[in-house]
Amino acid sequence: MKQDVVLQIVIPHQTSAVNKYENAHANAKQTIKHGRESDYNNLRKRFSINTWLNFTDSNSPKEILNLFCKEIFAKHVNAILSLNYGTDTASSNNYIMKLAENLGYPVISWDPNYPGALEMDQNSRVLQIAPTINHQCEGMHRILSRYNWTDFAIVTTKITSNDDFISCMRSMVTRTSVTQGYTTTAQSEEALDIMDVAKEMGLTGQNYMWLLTSASMGEHIGRSTKFPLGLLGILYNNSQEVIETAIETSVKLWALGLEALAKQDLFLDQTRMYPENTCATSRLTFWRDGDRLYRAIKGITLENPPVSFTDNGIIENVALKIYNSRPLSNSHSLAKLGSNKWIEVGDIVPKKNGDKSEMTLEMNEVVWPGGAVSPPKGRPEKRFFRIVTLKEEPYIMYVPPDAETGKCTGYSVPCKLNQKKPDDPEQYMNATIDEKDGMVNYCCTGLCVDLLKVFSEKLMFDYELYEVRDGLWGIKNEKGDWNGLVKEMQEKKADMVITSIKITHQRSTAMDFSTPFLETGITILVALRKGAISATAFLEPYDFPSWCLILVFSVHASGSSIFIFEWLSPSGLDRGRRSLREHKFSLFRSFWLIWAMLFGASVSTDNPRGMSSRFLANVWALFALVFLASYTANLAAFMITIDEYYDLSGIQDWRLANPTAVTPHFKFATLPGGSTEDNIRMKYPRMHRYMQKYNKTSVDAGIRALLAGEIHAFIYDATVLEYESGRAKECDLLTVGKWYAMTGYGVGFPKGSLVVGEIDKIILDLQRNGELDRLQKFWLAGACHSKKDKKNKTSNKIGVPNFTSAFILLASGVTLATVLMLLEHAYFKFGRRCLKKYDKTGCCALVSLSMGKSLTFEQSVIDTIDFHKRHRCKDPICETQLWKAKHELDLALFRLQRMKDELLDKSYSEAENIGNLSDSDKKRLHFRRSPSYTNAISVESDNPDTPERAVSDAPSAPPPIQVEISHKRLPSYSQAVDMSPVIDKRDVDKSPAATKSKYFEGKYYVGVTNQNDDSEL
Repeated sequence: MKQDVVLQIVIPHQTSAVNKYENAHANAKQTIKHGRESDYNNLRKRFSINTWLNFTDSNSPKEILNLFCKEIFAKHVNAILSLNYGTDTASSNNYIMKLAENLGYPVISWDPNYPGALEMDQNSRVLQIAPTINHQCEGMHRILSRYNWTDFAIVTTKITSNDDFISCMRSMVTRTSVTQGYTTTAQSEEALDIMDVAKEMGLTGQNYMWLLTSASMGEHIGRSTKFPLGLLGILYNNSQEVIETAIETSVKLWALGLEALAKQDLFLDQTRMYPENTCATSRLTFWRDGDRLYRAIKGITLENPPVSFTDNGIIENVALKIYNSRPLSNSHSLAKLGSNKWIEVGDIVPKKNGDKSEMTLEMNEVVWPGGAVSPPKGRPEKRFFRIVTLKEEPYIMYVPPDAETGKCTGYSVPCKLNQKKPDDPEQYMNATIDEKDGMVNYCCTGLCVDLLKVFSEKLMFDYELYEVRDGLWGIKNEKGDWNGLVKEMQEKKADMVITSIKITHQRSTAMDFSTPFLETGITILVALRKGAISATAFLEPYDFPSWCLILVFSVHASGSSIFIFEWLSPSGLDRGRRSLREHKFSLFRSFWLIWAMLFGASVSTDNPRGMSSRFLANVWALFALVFLASYTANLAAFMITIDEYYDLSGIQDWRLANPTAVTPHFKFATLPGGSTEDNIRMKYPRMHRYMQKYNKTSVDAGIRALLAGEIHAFIYDATVLEYESGRAKECDLLTVGKWYAMTGYGVGFPKGSLVVGEIDKIILDLQRNGELDRLQKFWLAGACHSKKDKKNKTSNKIGVPNFTSAFILLASGVTLATVLMLLEHAYFKFGRRCLKKYDKTGCCALVSLSMGKSLTFEQSVIDTIDFHKRHRCKDPICETQLWKAKHELDLALFRLQRMKDELLDKSYSEAENIGNLSDSDKKRLHFRRSPSYTNAISVESDNPDTPERAVSDAPSAPPPIQVEISHKRLPSYSQAVDMSPVIDKRDVDKSPAATKSKYFEGKYYVGVTNQNDDSEL
């Protein structure tokens, strides 16, 4: 089932146009319901469309309410077309608009006086298709631009659209000053009164142009008018033909909007396309879905007539006509009597420019004000400003003109200065005296002069720059009167102040300021005095915690760790098992090693033997290298003379608050008559009274007194003192303390000046594009600033966080040394036994001498002897039993050897002849039968017959050496590597014959020297 959709058209009654409007409505209705156009196919399929036309006879609210109750609510209306073509019917149109807005109806309006043209109301559902005051404003702007009329004023009365007109003009232009041109909006009768007053004031002559809106022109176009000659007016067309076109266009827009919704939303049938309201209920509902229809209509674009809407629902392009007030005849006398009429001289029509349409101005011949043959001069001559200043380096500096030409060169501009006194040593060079005012023609340069050039170029004005007469910045005296620059502004002797004048609250009450172009405050300047090298300079590279961590903790912790690892290492002290006479190493010797390595001292030290302790010693050596390198690198930065100065914390420092508490008394000064003195006087009166006797007349005088020692501190503007300290020849000035009373420098104006806004805009533009930063770097930079910054950067002490990596290295070394100690113990306990089986050629000694030595038999014996030495019995009974067991073992070995020899002799005697034996066997047999051999085997036997038998069986030989054998207990059986198993070394040393012995194949032979050949044995 199709939904009902109805468009309600409401038009004020106009007898002469009723039939025309009804015909226009009928034609539009026929087109959308039964026409052949395919643009409405979906609309006709899904909706039952209809339109109704109603005329209102009065402006009463009752009539409008009846219209809603009986027509709009009853006929399921979902959109309203409201037309208003005059100011006398504006109230009824406003009633309709307000009710529709509260109920959610979309409204298509044709109302040139529509007040919401500039409003961006997101909840608005009004589509305006008539020319509005906004379009007239745009038309005026195009006329102003065509003739370069840049300066104008707005004259308006309190009519309905006056606020919109003023807002529109302000948004389209950037400057408004009453100099050359007027735009007017008012009722026709009021506009005539305004023009009468303007004529009396002489503002309707050839130098002034007036532009009038449609409301000011009135409806008597083409007939006689009393408006002066040469005026221009902008008029929109509100003829009946235009209203007919508006009706047809509105119906078409409504239908196309519904068609777009029908295409986009397949479920549109489920949406209520009209609000359900009746006047019988006490509460009416708001139609929320009306916004969908409003947006659909707003998105429609028509080619003929050209229709498109802005974001706030205003038609973008309309047609306007331009009229000119001309004389009724060519007689100038009639023109002077006011016999003029409005004649069309141009159009503002939309024209295609690519994809968009723009309003284009077309002008014909115009009669100009006062009968002039040409329009008033569009761009006015440059304005002229008197600008007052005061010297303050580097913002305003006085420089002499060129000696030959007498003109300012470089970045300087002409300026006028006060004459100096005859006794002043600093007279102006190459200067001339102006005969009119007696001031000196000189040149000025600086940061503020550069800003002045920018202002002059952008605002197109000429200027005269002069120095303030009394040479003061401007403060109130006891009577409340201002002096200096502020007084110049109060008395309006100058149009502008350009210098480093600070913006303060008190000054702002007497003059206007621009946006600050530079931040500043109050700071303190002191002089640097050369001093001596600090007695503790050698300790400065590191801070106190770093020294404590390095010299106290790290040294002793590393030394203790090395000793502990050496004590536990099997290659080292082996937990006290190794004699200190053999390996001299202790805790204090470990500390001595650590200190020697730390400072690279060439002294005698005892080195550890353990692998873990040696590794940790190498890690400490690397730590010491890092420490010495960083210490040496930073020491040079501190072994310099220290500049002495008064390190004041700020304006509240105790030496400033109580200067007589120190001896000599602390002296400080500032400049009188400035904001710095004024601030100190108000907030620190005691300080102000004390410093008055030391105040100086200029910044240069204050710096000279500071360097000469006449004062100890100079208080003034922060940026000025920063500049002075940066350009000091000896870099002997320094600003100290925190900035106080933060404010900014601004351009000063008399109260109510119209130039403030223009200057503010330029300053903001300069801040955005970085030009102000460039000027500051150019004028405020100094060579001493970079030196001081560099010095401060290199004088930072090394703290614990900066040395963390070295401590991590040391801690990692201790951890790895612990791992190596565990591996060393594992090697001696498990690995050496396995490795000894495979290392037959001593290859391990090529890798590590200590490892190779630990794998030899000699080292094993030494270890065994050392083990027995440390584990022998202390009990006499235990010692006796141990000795007896060892002795029995020696005798058993001897008997075993004896038996082997007897068996060998027997085998040799059974041989057929001695020739069958080999040479080596013959030698062995010969040796065994020698006296030496007999002596070797006849020592100490349990069998008494054994020695005599051995001797008797031997062939004739020299008598054997008689060795007296002591049955004293041997110190240790394991000493066999040094002496005979049965001969005590202490007894052998007592006998001369004992020295004649030789060790061969694991045995000692007595009576044979080491010189005997082994082949004889």
